[in-house]
Order: sequence, then C-alpha cells, then structure tokens
Amino acid sequence: MPVGVTPYVNVADLAEKERRITAAGGRIHKSKQEVPGMGWFTIFSDPDGNMLALWQPAAKPRGGADRGARRKTAARKTASRKPSAKARKKASRKK
Repeated sequence: MPVGVTPYVNVADLAEKERRITAAGGRIHKSKQEVPGMGWFTIFSDPDGNMLALWQPAAKPRGGADRGARRKTAARKTASRKPSAKARKKASRKK
C-alpha cells in the first residue's frame, strides 16, 4: 500500500459500498476495520489505482442521563445572563 495522504469519504453502509467498488473494478485493500467507539473504515483503490478510503461513523447513542444534564447546565447559563443593552433599552420603552 503506498504511503501518502488518503482522502476519506463518509458513507452510511460500508458493506454496500465495498460491493459497488469491486463490481466497478476497484480493489479493497483494508475491509471494514473498526476504530473502537468511533466507527469503521475501508481503504480501496479505484480501477485507475487512485487510493481512497470510506468512513462509516458509529451510531450516536440516543437519549441518556448526560443529555438531560447538558440541558440543565445550558438553562442555568441562560438564566444567569444579564440582558444586553439593546434588550434593556427595549424593555424601558415598553414601560
């Protein structure tokens, strides 16, 4: 495998893309290698020999306890902010 810069392209399904690459005459050099907790990658070359790679990110967990904690922190930060000069001026006009 040549040494150098390899561009990566995000994909949703590596297995399906690998089938399409081989069907089009490309060559798979590394098939679906996992990067624990982050996703998977495949390194291949097209029929002309150009090296490329595909990246399939791991699915992000939905919900969870820390999600609510972030919301509470954000709400506290928002509540503790002072109104801007423009907002104070607008509020004084309404009185």
